[in-house]
Amino acid sequence: MRLHQHIIASVAFSGGIYGITGSKSIALASFVTGVLLDLDHVTDYWLEHPLSLNVPHFFEMVDACKLRKTHLWLHSLEMLIPLAVAVWLSKSAILLGISIGFAQHMLFDCLFNFIYPGSYFLAYRIQKGFKSECVFVLPEGYHETEKDIK
Repeated sequence: MRLHQHIIASVAFSGGIYGITGSKSIALASFVTGVLLDLDHVTDYWLEHPLSLNVPHFFEMVDACKLRKTHLWLHSLEMLIPLAVAVWLSKSAILLGISIGFAQHMLFDCLFNFIYPGSYFLAYRIQKGFKSECVFVLPEGYHETEKDIK
């Protein structure tokens, strides 16, 4: 999903969480995590374009899946288990909000991104050498379509 879509989804989820729990801290942590989880795209971009601050180029490369390697360290479903354990042990509202934001971000990415099954498991990406062509399933002509959208 794209940044604006994650913002919309996170606003909706966080609003719902606030409506259910009445907790501003859970809702805020959920919103922030739901949006900022994508910061790991920056590290992938910088590995190919060291410390480049060319924001339009960043979005072109990331949105069109043009990077050669896809690490996405934070986009790992394996993180759900330690997050759940941390919430259970700590009873922390902030950690609960972070877990909710993480889960909703990953749910929408799994549903709406062009990925191979297993791509949101870090172990799978390690096994595939982080090669983007082993992570993303792009429809024929996807890169050309991306140019038309902008």
